[in-house]
Amino acid sequence: MIFFTSDTHWDHTKIIQLEKRPFTSIEEMNETLIKNWNETVGRGDVVYHLGDFGFGRNLEPIRERLNGQIILICGNHDRNNLKPLLKSFGAVKDLHGIKIGEHYVALCHYPLQSWNRSHYGSFHLHGHCHGNMPPSGRRMDVGTMCHDWRPVSEETVISRLKDLPIFANHYAEPEEVGEDGA
Repeated sequence: MIFFTSDTHWDHTKIIQLEKRPFTSIEEMNETLIKNWNETVGRGDVVYHLGDFGFGRNLEPIRERLNGQIILICGNHDRNNLKPLLKSFGAVKDLHGIKIGEHYVALCHYPLQSWNRSHYGSFHLHGHCHGNMPPSGRRMDVGTMCHDWRPVSEETVISRLKDLPIFANHYAEPEEVGEDGA
């Protein structure tokens, strides 16, 4: 099974206040996210973490407690904060494409307006916006705060995105503009 998440921000003490997360302490947040992750993800599953894994110098104990193989798609807070932890991920990338079933999925920490195969109906999963960006086309924010503080399954992604409108063909000729600019 494949899962997706982002913006867990483990050990980031200011994220509770900045984002108004419903936790009273960093310890409560960390433990809730770990519990929810492990209730959702099995040991043999794959999780694409789309960035902003955590802050702090000692994230190895958290990573060791998480089920599944984690593929990290780096966010703006990851490269410097996770140097000692990078080798514990199955892979580390900045932008990545995968197939789930018949669907191509573009993975990036940041939301994109257009992505590989978007005009053919592909999906785009991202984080970074903490649920504050309106949906557009077949794009989805997989931030933990958007999904009850747990990773979201490939089935959920497909069911939410497969019937949404496809972006207009970006190869189409622009509409002709009249003399008056209209």
